[in-house]
Amino acid sequence: MSTVLNTLEPTLTRADRCDATCPAAAMVRVTTKDLGVFLFCGHHFDMNKDVIPGILRVHDERNPITEIVPETQDEVAK
Repeated sequence: MSTVLNTLEPTLTRADRCDATCPAAAMVRVTTKDLGVFLFCGHHFDMNKDVIPGILRVHDERNPITEIVPETQDEVAK
């Protein structure tokens, strides 16, 4: 699978919706070699990332760089 990128791609907007069978907001853009571009909510990307053929690029906005995510429970307590 290709590298996850958080730059050089236009950001997703509130109008962007998951291409799977759900109405959720798109949080991940997947560019493939032969099938074009797909937008996924986080749930459907996680479900399908291993079966999408020819992935060239993944633009993932689920965890913006400005968001601090604790790595351990000790950090959560701080």
